[in-house]
Amino acid sequence: TFPIMTYEVNHELLVGGNTDGSVLAKADVPPSTSTESLSLLVAVQTSWLVLKPPLQDIANGGPATEPIVRIINDLVRAAVEAMDAAAVHFASTTITTTMMVLEILAPMPMTGNWAAGQTFRTAAFLAEGLINEQQLILPGYHIKHVIRDDKCSPSEGSNIVLSEMFTKDTYIGLGGLGCSHVCAEVTHGASSIRLPFLSYECPAAELSDDISYPALLRFGTVTTPFSRVIQQIGTQNGWSHIFLISESASEYEQDAGGIVSALEGVGFSSESLSASSSNWGSIESAMGEIYTKTRGKERIVYVHGSETFFRKVVCASMTAGLTSGITWLSQGTWRHDWWRKSDMSTSFHRQWLKEDVGGTQLKDAFAAFKRGWDSFRPSVEETREALQDLYATDEKDALLSVDGPEAYHAVHAEWHPVYRKLLYDRSYYDI
Repeated sequence: TFPIMTYEVNHELLVGGNTDGSVLAKADVPPSTSTESLSLLVAVQTSWLVLKPPLQDIANGGPATEPIVRIINDLVRAAVEAMDAAAVHFASTTITTTMMVLEILAPMPMTGNWAAGQTFRTAAFLAEGLINEQQLILPGYHIKHVIRDDKCSPSEGSNIVLSEMFTKDTYIGLGGLGCSHVCAEVTHGASSIRLPFLSYECPAAELSDDISYPALLRFGTVTTPFSRVIQQIGTQNGWSHIFLISESASEYEQDAGGIVSALEGVGFSSESLSASSSNWGSIESAMGEIYTKTRGKERIVYVHGSETFFRKVVCASMTAGLTSGITWLSQGTWRHDWWRKSDMSTSFHRQWLKEDVGGTQLKDAFAAFKRGWDSFRPSVEETREALQDLYATDEKDALLSVDGPEAYHAVHAEWHPVYRKLLYDRSYYDI
């Protein structure tokens, strides 16, 4: 228990410090005050509070069965990720006071169909911290990623670049971006504003065209060889026919024809099916069709779609009777053990809630609304009835505020647009 106590004491020291903010000696630690620092520390503490009880139980002589150890292993991984992110952040912010800051605009897919942005963000912060600490690549400068969520959406990615450049023209480069169709859209804008552009993934083969995409550089492995890899595996195992099942969303449907052509180009016959991720019946129907056509035959299924879609396809294969004998093929990067995890949207909401709790915006909004509420009417019941009559109208969320001298109306006018935008960004039903 001593290491646990030491960790908790040090965590509290990092949050609250041991001075009033004026560092007087080497042993003095100032309190963490920035929104980003507090958000990361809340994420660390949240993951630790979940991990602590089973650890203490084993330390106190409790059972260490295989299921318990597996759970602890998952919790440790989550805690380490949170701690790594915090460590990188604090390592990169200790020497910024005397250096010129160079900002890199970095839209990343934090949410959406392929939400690899959280991994990108960790790697970017790690590299950022090393470069800033070592001072070998850019001596005298401090680089900083300005991360925005492009939602793996071409229109969102373009809007971020244009709006950020309109607001601030001091960015030295454009980084991040992992979804190929977002890179294809954004690269033209980056070229027109003469901004260096380095993508962290975007593996589509067509992006190798230097004439069409002259401004794009990328870290990702180009996916051109996928058909040749499948050809080699298929030859070794005697495959002849491959089913392609695509998610019926524009970013996937437009690729289906190219995938079929690539497979047929290396000697396979193929058949293309389509289903909607939001329509379970269409997925079951597609897998039922594959079941009917492959009785006593090989079952090679290439899935092209989001993680959520792939998970539903696997489930539909079971309900259709395809419980064994399937070879699954796909292209792209997936979460570890993704088929055993909940949808990405669940992880998004957990992360958003942690960030909300760790930030100052929610606290400021609550404090402002409380002041407005407390001063509106003499009693709670009178305030509730009066505000319901004024704000519970057919305009619903479109109602910004109402006229009146009370402070509550000004508070509502200030904060309603903020949380209305958040409602639509996160697809909430209500706030």
